[in-house]
Amino acid sequence: MKVLTAVLLICLSVNAQSREDLHKRYGAPIIETFAARPGVAVTVSFAETGEVCEMIVHPQSLTSALDYPITKTMQSKELTEIIDELVPISQRGKLLRGTFLNLICLPLDNCGGVMASYERVTILRKEAVDKERYARIRWKGITCRE
Repeated sequence: MKVLTAVLLICLSVNAQSREDLHKRYGAPIIETFAARPGVAVTVSFAETGEVCEMIVHPQSLTSALDYPITKTMQSKELTEIIDELVPISQRGKLLRGTFLNLICLPLDNCGGVMASYERVTILRKEAVDKERYARIRWKGITCRE
């Protein structure tokens, strides 16, 4: 009985780690995820300087379970609104090139999409039929921490 009581006390005294605990132990995060809309998340990667180097807009379920390849989709209009909030057209610089990615990747056929290259960023949108799987925004000249 004493052993059982001791085990229970030890188990009850263990707390989950807080954000502050992890920051103290490992320093600033290299990646963070934010809720952009209900069911839609933005995962942000940072450079050594703390600058944002990449953002991925995706269905939120990706953060709670490894759902790769991404099978959930978002409405194109909603994705465009989020991209415009994250990197407004005025901050992208001049449009240099737009490209269609007309690829087929089995089994989910999730390789097609469009890519727009601007002076400061590149925006890749992975599309499904009338819906989009995710978008990746990368800043040019800024290297992400690894």
